[in-house]
Amino acid sequence: MPQPRNLYALILAGGSGSRFWPLSRNARPKQLLSLFDNETLIEKAINRLEGLVPTENILVLTNEAQLDAVRAVLPQLPEENIVAEPARRDTAPAIALAAGWIAARNPEATMLVLPADQLVLKDAAFREVLAAAAWAAEKEEAIVTLGIKPDWACPSYGYIERGDIIAEAPGSGAAVREVTTFREKPSVETAQSYLESGRFSWNAGIFVWTVPTLTRELSQNCPQLASFVAELRDSSDFAATVTEKFPGLDKISIDFALMEKAGRILNIEAEVGWDDVGGWLS
Repeated sequence: MPQPRNLYALILAGGSGSRFWPLSRNARPKQLLSLFDNETLIEKAINRLEGLVPTENILVLTNEAQLDAVRAVLPQLPEENIVAEPARRDTAPAIALAAGWIAARNPEATMLVLPADQLVLKDAAFREVLAAAAWAAEKEEAIVTLGIKPDWACPSYGYIERGDIIAEAPGSGAAVREVTTFREKPSVETAQSYLESGRFSWNAGIFVWTVPTLTRELSQNCPQLASFVAELRDSSDFAATVTEKFPGLDKISIDFALMEKAGRILNIEAEVGWDDVGGWLS
């Protein structure tokens, strides 16, 4: 598989610590817990990118309550690569913040968006799928989602309905498909029908796009965030611009701001031993 050009990664690590209370707290949410071995979930999220994304190209977004703890477990990252959001504005503004950070360094970059609190057992397979998604994002100038092949009729996950194959990634042969629809958390009976159809993936909340593609889609669907990306890209004082502008952004998820409106979305399904840790609690 050819290595993607100019690859950057955003790790979203701003959880509130409510899922595993009392084990977790606001200052120590599940991504900062060592639930399976001696490594925290956020360490796993960073380490599984080794060989795919240069360390200096990884940005972690957290909040003020968790900033010191995140920096303590990730000493390999430059301090300026771990940023605390000045306010809770949901995932769309967080992604826009990261896009501006990346655009200031490389306006043609390809960007991975990854949660900090997921478990992946097959790291090499995961990197291969991410590389294939980056290739598709660059080639097709489209948003690419990573779907997980479901192995049971889970009613607690969102689902992606996949359409026709439009390409196969070189090397890995991963099938790139058009996305037909996103489906919210279904009933058990509906989830079973999804599983039996073979057309549905679990929605992992992992996105891949180029900065130009994201900028185009935000300009068409969420101009406020497109303007914010441009301000950050051109700012001579990144931190000051974030402090001033970020709290005033509309609080909105990336699903509502963009994914439900985007012109074209593609999907690659993965078998990587994945679990959205604690997602079944929702």
